Amino acid sequence: MFAKSLIRMLVLLILVTASCINRNAHQESAQAGEPRVHPPFATSGEPRPSGLDVDLPFGLRINDEEVGGDLRITVPEGHVSSIRFSSAGSLRCRLSVVHPDGKTIILGEWGGGETAFDHVFPYGESYMILSYGDRVFEILVVAEPAEPSPVESGCPGAFMDIRTGATWEYRETFEQEFPVNWEYTIEHVAPPSERSELGGVSPNERLTLRTDRATGIERKVDRTAYLELTCTDGTIYIGRASETEGDIEWVTEYEESSIYMPAEIYEGVEWERRGTLTISTPEGKTGFNLVESFRCTGEERVVVEAGEFDSLRVEFNIGRMTADESLTSEGTSWYVPGLGRVLSVGEMEGSPRLELISYEGVTPR
Repeated sequence: MFAKSLIRMLVLLILVTASCINRNAHQESAQAGEPRVHPPFATSGEPRPSGLDVDLPFGLRINDEEVGGDLRITVPEGHVSSIRFSSAGSLRCRLSVVHPDGKTIILGEWGGGETAFDHVFPYGESYMILSYGDRVFEILVVAEPAEPSPVESGCPGAFMDIRTGATWEYRETFEQEFPVNWEYTIEHVAPPSERSELGGVSPNERLTLRTDRATGIERKVDRTAYLELTCTDGTIYIGRASETEGDIEWVTEYEESSIYMPAEIYEGVEWERRGTLTISTPEGKTGFNLVESFRCTGEERVVVEAGEFDSLRVEFNIGRMTADESLTSEGTSWYVPGLGRVLSVGEMEGSPRLELISYEGVTPR
């Protein structure tokens, strides 16, 4: 037992002595004008020295940006970064990277001259350890979240964000065994070559909003609708809506001035949609005159699965008329700038409810 304890003490003494010798060597190197070199700070926990500035005997560029004497550079996280090294000499070189979690990756060795590497730096502070002959340089690489690419709005100035790929997912409940999920997706924003004049006033953007209904436990899509929209001066107009389920088709042709979403919603603002709804079945077609009216009655805070929002409360009335009958449905919707509708509740038997449960590619304002 005594022999084993003595051996452990000797090993510990050797490790401590080696650490002190290594630290003294670094201090002497710094005093002699050499670059101050430390073991990777990401793993040692030591603070990075301040005021460090050295003359690099080689060229080093990361993402076409030159690494200066402060041995520090910033890159976007999770993206491939190009590392370019160049030297007039032929000294042996070795490059490795220490990630924020302490993992060390050896990128390679070469005999001076020019070489290149590609590497993906994770978020945080990584350290590139570059051995150049008998000298060691430690470069701090700070990987920051990449700035998102600006996405051009399909309807600048609109109350509701319209961007290609934007999605809203809703859950519908109405006396059904299983809730129904609806996913709304901006599927198409027309490029400039497809833009036309609306009323000869200003250019408008043509948009396609696709909605998929999924039902049952497996949530299979059984109904798809397409809304053809246009935008002028922040106002989103609806021209046509088509929907299919099996061999049944609903098509609504709206009048030109029918508003899908006004540029602003505030207490007292009203808008309307008028059109003709045609329902086609194997037995034939049925036509309706359609009038959809909306009026904002004030502000209200609502809580839905997608979050808690300050919203605008809007009362709606939808009328379907034929020569023989008239059907009317009423209810309330809540709208949030940027998101559009977050909740609708019908004032009829069963109180149908459509609630926003998630969204992507849009931002509440």
